[in-house]
Amino acid sequence: MEPLLAIVVAIGAIVLVLAIFLRFRRGGEDMIARQKRKTIAALERAPSGQREVAPDTARSDVEALLAVPDIRDALQKGRKVEAIRLVRERAGIGLKEAKELVERATRR
Repeated sequence: MEPLLAIVVAIGAIVLVLAIFLRFRRGGEDMIARQKRKTIAALERAPSGQREVAPDTARSDVEALLAVPDIRDALQKGRKVEAIRLVRERAGIGLKEAKELVERATRR
């Protein structure tokens, strides 16, 4: 009887972990919205010497990104890696999100 109880407890623990994981998992659309908010908020907090124009919330994340002179210069010179590094520093976002932003900016 004890091995059966151990199996039932193990299965219950697995189900509980899966339920918690699925409960807190966020969809891709939420991630993009969070990324936009974080990018715009970080750019708004940047010292005035690091940006020419305060990004306004109606602008897209790429437009807010291009408002930062250092990032815009790096993109114009074709230095994607430098642009990604600057975006990560200024916006406080991860590598994947910064790369996606830079890719969208270069497609324009």
